[in-house]
Amino acid sequence: MGCVCYDLTVELFLPVDYLCEPVDLWNIQDDFDNSVRLGCQHRLVVRSYDRAVKPGLKNEFSRSWHSAKEFLENQPDARLLQNKIQHLERIECDRLMLLQEELKQKIGLKIICALPESEREMIKFLQAMLMSGIPIAFWTRCRELPPCEVDAGIQQFLTAQLLLNPCELLEKIRKERAFASYCGTPENHWGSHLSVLWDNWERMPTLEPLKSS
Repeated sequence: MGCVCYDLTVELFLPVDYLCEPVDLWNIQDDFDNSVRLGCQHRLVVRSYDRAVKPGLKNEFSRSWHSAKEFLENQPDARLLQNKIQHLERIECDRLMLLQEELKQKIGLKIICALPESEREMIKFLQAMLMSGIPIAFWTRCRELPPCEVDAGIQQFLTAQLLLNPCELLEKIRKERAFASYCGTPENHWGSHLSVLWDNWERMPTLEPLKSS
């Protein structure tokens, strides 16, 4: 008998309004019909639907992605790499245009504070993030977690080795989510509230525009 093994990666293309959905907490059934979290069972990544269907966003993303790939392939040291990661401790909604321009010079975004409470301001922030073209972003959905804990958790993903190898990166994220889910108090673990946007130009599909009902 032949044996075919595989490691499934689930890629969800979401419009900007839904990028903060806790898709990693969605429940699925395992082979014994037990309920398990999607983000614990499989490598999971959220991608931007808007980048796939809107030419302007796709163009800006292509420019940013190729620049990031070239930078990482040169094996930057830790100091150079950290200088190319935008670190946000606070989101200033009246300075989003400035942030958008700053992100064009970066390869990644690490947000250790909560996103704006106002849905309108949150979406405006996410739009600025997408328009900058930045390929990867990490943020927390929880307002109560200590920023230092979120920072330390995300920081372990920010190595040139992982950022150049998406399968390794997503597997490490999956393991952190699984550990958070199975610890005694998952609601207090940063991994239970982690959102990740990761886009890859080499895996950009052709999608149909959404139709209004």
